[in-house]
Amino acid sequence: MHALTVVLLLGLVEVGLSFDNAVVNATVLRRMSPFWRRMFLTVGVLIAVVGMRLAFPLLVVCVSAQMSPVDTLHLAATRPGQYADRLGQARPAIAAFGGVFLLMVFLDFFLADREQHWLRILERPLARLGRLDRAAPIIALLLLVLTVQAEPGAPAATVLLAGVLGLVTYMLVSGLDQLAESNQAHRSGLMAFLYLELLDASFSFDGVIGALAITADPLLIMIGLGIGAK
Repeated sequence: MHALTVVLLLGLVEVGLSFDNAVVNATVLRRMSPFWRRMFLTVGVLIAVVGMRLAFPLLVVCVSAQMSPVDTLHLAATRPGQYADRLGQARPAIAAFGGVFLLMVFLDFFLADREQHWLRILERPLARLGRLDRAAPIIALLLLVLTVQAEPGAPAATVLLAGVLGLVTYMLVSGLDQLAESNQAHRSGLMAFLYLELLDASFSFDGVIGALAITADPLLIMIGLGIGAK
């Protein structure tokens, strides 16, 4: 009964945290072919549930704590409290990577010159700023540096490296997507699929960290967040 209650709570948490992810996903899915839409809603969901909600947190602990995969699984199964602590220690780096990636998504949208606007008072000045070459990565890097300066207790080198890697990853995937669009629709669909998976990864990790406030059991986290994600 306790496990069922935990799973239901985690499902509700994930539903509440997934609205923004769903909106962003819908904008990308709209330009994908029916085949790649089905791929994302089937294979992509499986990757999101098993990969991001179970395998990825285990991988983070494995790498950050320099433990073997077997030891990491044993730690998660037998000492979930210590596993949660190890996962929480890696949060600054993961947050920097995902935060910069999502910031680039935001900037690329709002710095573009569009005919339709949601918030004209905000979007028009941003569109004018977007005329500056490479405005989005410049702003992202400046905000990353300011964030590190504002949090003196955080591991600055790790956060900076993770943020830069988030920026490079976004620019690489975005560039490959644009290149594929000019060549073959099949490859473009593949790039959009990979882009959506990275988006889901960036949106999802805070849900995994938040779930630790409810339970440290990795299996319950995967089931509960997986139900909410669907």
